[in-house]
Amino acid sequence: MKSCLLILGLLCTLNTFATHIVGGEIDMQAITNEGNATHRITLNLYFDDLNGSRQAEDDFVTIGIFRKRDNYMMGILTMPKVSTQQITYANPICSSTTQSQTRQIKYSGTAILSPQNFDDSMGYYIAWERCCRNTTITNIQNPGAAGSTFYLEFPAFKQENNNILVNSTPQFITPSGDYSCINRPFSMSFAAKDADGDSLAYSLVTPLNGYSSMATPNPTYPTASSDSPLVKWSSGI
Repeated sequence: MKSCLLILGLLCTLNTFATHIVGGEIDMQAITNEGNATHRITLNLYFDDLNGSRQAEDDFVTIGIFRKRDNYMMGILTMPKVSTQQITYANPICSSTTQSQTRQIKYSGTAILSPQNFDDSMGYYIAWERCCRNTTITNIQNPGAAGSTFYLEFPAFKQENNNILVNSTPQFITPSGDYSCINRPFSMSFAAKDADGDSLAYSLVTPLNGYSSMATPNPTYPTASSDSPLVKWSSGI
């Protein structure tokens, strides 16, 4: 499976929709003791706990599940907020100096993804959209109007040879040390574990902007798209 860890989803400022999104990822795990079709889907959202508006902290999120071949919506899943926890900074002096504080908000629910319905060889994807990013970001254009798209791809559960594929996404560790100081050593782990024992590969890509906006910061449903708009880098970046 292809899972995107959004780490440049930094923050937003807009009336009551103030600075809030720092990053996150979508996770999907097969629940094997309930058959081959049941999966737990989780959205890990990282929230600016110091400057973020509580009105931007959603009690529920609605994700869409789509077929890659034609962007057909296979279904939606509305997931409640199930837990929150503070993120520990590896460089506490830097984070306290800049008044930075981040909290992980976890949304989760179960979905029945029948192999008979998820048999297209081109696979499927899950998406969720939310606006906006922090106006103080300097390496992308108009960050205060830029959205974030959380995206996960997964293959067909019923393969062409009629075998049933039981598969889960990699699970990223909860990040720490995600605030760096000038002229000081800095490291951040992007480690992940895969329940299926699959090999993992990493790449840096331009973040997805998606279709959320200042006018529609929290769309009812994510837009079906295999070519989601990207954020626009500032000149020279």
